[in-house]
Amino acid sequence: MILGRHYFEDIQEFVAKMIREKTISTNDQQLILFTDDVDEAMNHISKYISNNYKIKSKPKRWWLLGE
Repeated sequence: MILGRHYFEDIQEFVAKMIREKTISTNDQQLILFTDDVDEAMNHISKYISNNYKIKSKPKRWWLLGE
């Protein structure tokens, strides 16, 4: 996720060049989100986390150790 489309326009062009020269696949472009919208960025991050990570529950405390 890259926040600032205009500021990072050179990176966008470089990614497009790498796709044209076949140093990366077109699927790799889907891994990068260029945006100016904070809400879109937060939604992208939340979606990525929920799809790729599982939140573990906190371990139960042991009464024996006085916790």
